[in-house]
Amino acid sequence: MNLELLWKGLKPGLTDLPGKLIASVLVFLAVTLLIKILHLVVERTMKMKLIRNDKYVDPYRVKTIQSLLRSLISYALYLFAALYVLTIFTGPMGITLASVGGIALGFGAQSFIKDIFNGVSILLEDKFKVGEFISVSTRQGYVEAMGLRTTVLRDFNGDLHIIPNGNIEEVTNVSRGNRRFLVEVTIASGESLKKAEEVLKQVAADFRKTHDQLLDGPAYVGIVSIRDIGSTLRVQGRTQYAKYWDYENDLRRDILSALEQEHIRTGYWPIPQGGIVQ
Repeated sequence: MNLELLWKGLKPGLTDLPGKLIASVLVFLAVTLLIKILHLVVERTMKMKLIRNDKYVDPYRVKTIQSLLRSLISYALYLFAALYVLTIFTGPMGITLASVGGIALGFGAQSFIKDIFNGVSILLEDKFKVGEFISVSTRQGYVEAMGLRTTVLRDFNGDLHIIPNGNIEEVTNVSRGNRRFLVEVTIASGESLKKAEEVLKQVAADFRKTHDQLLDGPAYVGIVSIRDIGSTLRVQGRTQYAKYWDYENDLRRDILSALEQEHIRTGYWPIPQGGIVQ
């Protein structure tokens, strides 16, 4: 089929406004369908990379690259569609560099470009990946998605925070490397501190035997504070971030259980009548 002849046949019908609007809608529908197909291709390609590759492939980095590729495809094709629709209304010579620059400036292209460049920088420098826990300014949470323009965080409350990449200047990534976990327990005044210390040392020793992803400790540190209600003792260790919450919770439970078995009371602030703490 001769596409030039087809276009010449359709062009007279598109000279009126309704025809141009219909053509514009068809262009965007076609581009939207193409984007969905390419997104599916990217997703399947990344899955096959994880399955077939004999070497270790970080699944979180694969998800990050997949998210950025999807974003790049969407922005590029929608930009192409927008420019093509302009040619329908103004003709092929209607889009000059000046007009494109004016439109881009009008829609805030400076911040748009800054977001994209920073998004590419985050990927190349491997600052964080999908699935990692990060802190950005006053926001913190797990990285749920990454795009060329935005990064999506999910915090502990389940709230979704969408942050422009251009606003990400300083990032704290707590998912990399190791993390300290610690438990502090206050032994009530009048109880034997020596006995309590022996209990905590034994708990730490038993903990090292039953948990195989420890990097250091746990070990009894000592007395960290003295108050009217009693003395506070600390046990701490180090592990990978993925095990941090579990290990700290396990250690806390083991300490409380051991102290209870030895009938050692823990300190607490008394609640006066009326339920108001002075």
